[in-house]
Amino acid sequence: MDSKFTLFIPQFKNTDKAKAITDLDKCLPDSIYIKINFGRNVRYDHGIKGIAIELINTTDRNFVIDRAFNDFFCQVKSKNGWLTIEKNQITGFQDDVPLGLVIPANSYVTAKLPCYKGTETVTMRYRFVIGNRVMYSEEFTGTINPKLLE
Repeated sequence: MDSKFTLFIPQFKNTDKAKAITDLDKCLPDSIYIKINFGRNVRYDHGIKGIAIELINTTDRNFVIDRAFNDFFCQVKSKNGWLTIEKNQITGFQDDVPLGLVIPANSYVTAKLPCYKGTETVTMRYRFVIGNRVMYSEEFTGTINPKLLE
């Protein structure tokens, strides 16, 4: 039996329009990065708990994410390094984002992804690849089904 996350294909769901950053001093300068918003409770879809993330652009130019990107996924730290726990990667944007996502200069977008839960406490992170750029969220403690580590 396949114990990986295969019952539905998760999507990156942006929840808000891009917002201007009001305090650049609290952000990494001249960067594009992701940050988990632990203070925001969100529901991903149909009773599935979500995790809120922010895609932050502190550069002086727009950051464009094509609708067809497919490299945003959750990883857990194991004794052998980082392990990707989804069988399928995040496949793209929700259907109402027809051309992708533009994050203007000095702005951010809040999005949500499915959240895992279980009995095994692990160190987790999200990994996002677009073009030649690889970004990681900060590491955080979460729980998953132990079968996902097999």
